[in-house]
Amino acid sequence: MSHLLQLPTEILLQIYHSLSDIDDILRLSCSCRRTHAVLNPVAHRLSVFRSVVCGADHHKHDLRLYRLREAQDCSTLVFPGPSSLPSSRNSLPRSPRGSDSGSCTHTIRIPDHEVWEVVCRWHAMKLLYDLYNDRAIQLCYFLSIPLYSASDEFEEFADNVANEGILPMPSCGTENVCQPDTARKQRAYQRFYKALTAHWVAVESLCLTRITDFETTEQRNRHLDMVWDIWTNNPDRTLLEKLEVLEVTGFVWGFLGRKIFPAFDAPSKWLTGGGEDLLNYMDDQYSQHSNWLHFTREVAQCLRPPHIIELLLLNTWSTESTWCSQGPIYLHELGFAQTGAVRQVNEMNQTDDFFPLTVLEDDVVNELTGSKALVAQSPELCQLKWDMYRCEKWVFESRTKIFLLEPTPEKIYDSIFG
Repeated sequence: MSHLLQLPTEILLQIYHSLSDIDDILRLSCSCRRTHAVLNPVAHRLSVFRSVVCGADHHKHDLRLYRLREAQDCSTLVFPGPSSLPSSRNSLPRSPRGSDSGSCTHTIRIPDHEVWEVVCRWHAMKLLYDLYNDRAIQLCYFLSIPLYSASDEFEEFADNVANEGILPMPSCGTENVCQPDTARKQRAYQRFYKALTAHWVAVESLCLTRITDFETTEQRNRHLDMVWDIWTNNPDRTLLEKLEVLEVTGFVWGFLGRKIFPAFDAPSKWLTGGGEDLLNYMDDQYSQHSNWLHFTREVAQCLRPPHIIELLLLNTWSTESTWCSQGPIYLHELGFAQTGAVRQVNEMNQTDDFFPLTVLEDDVVNELTGSKALVAQSPELCQLKWDMYRCEKWVFESRTKIFLLEPTPEKIYDSIFG
């Protein structure tokens, strides 16, 4: 350590820049006064953190999140006509078609405030990861009914899901299910964060497209087709990464996303007074539980992880019963039931803009049937085998534990087709 302290500041900064994890940077900074003093200047911190944000694989989606959120911060976009239609890179920021690559390039520089935001996001999302590993929460999640198991009997399925009970209070970190070593836990959180931000990008892309004004239905369809690609067609992701996205969305959006709206008082508690567009989710022709499940599936399309954390703290686990008295306002701010205008509507040719979490299954099936598949099988057989695996093996092999496992592609294929 004494030799390390004798190195000049420039060399110590190079050591900082060689790290690929924000936590490693902070650990090195806390190791002694010298290393802390090197990192302490704002310019040094920005430079070091920016190198991680731009270079680490688990931060590859943060750049796309920044560009999508920057677009949403602008006023409603208007696409005047085909000749001046902005490119997809400007109107719907994303990687090249079918690509997940999102690392920084020399032509794109994340502004200083966004670097700090990514650092804050990295730490804030650990709350969701801690809930994922909390004994009480994880047991409740493990025993919950997965949305992909829905049958044609929607009413019965809605009743079963609604009767699961409320979300328990977390055990405050004292009884986590597993306590892996630091390196393994760090790698697990990197994978969790990468999968979380991958779907966050998909949510932001959908919300941006929905609130955008278009000149024609065809223009809107082209952008929705791009969103469908983001949700269901990511050939640059490995099969394991796609499974990790399924697990994250199943826990964060599918499980927590419905637990924050208890079935006994939603959707009426959140929609009353919100206008006709919200009252559509309170249809007297269906049971309360069916309306509730339909409502939670719709809301999940515009929920971001910070909203889920906010609703857990202020609504689900709060003793205050009046917080969601402004429910319709809150939902409108999320973008729920908000759509942009289409000036020339073609009602006979409109791309579906309903994106239930179950469509993410298509990304896995595409991998199993694609050119990179290790097992040459017909699409029908791949779909059948995948459905059987999800219903019979997934819960025991992957649910609640996939981020601590690193199975090879061969092992995954063997589990699905074996």
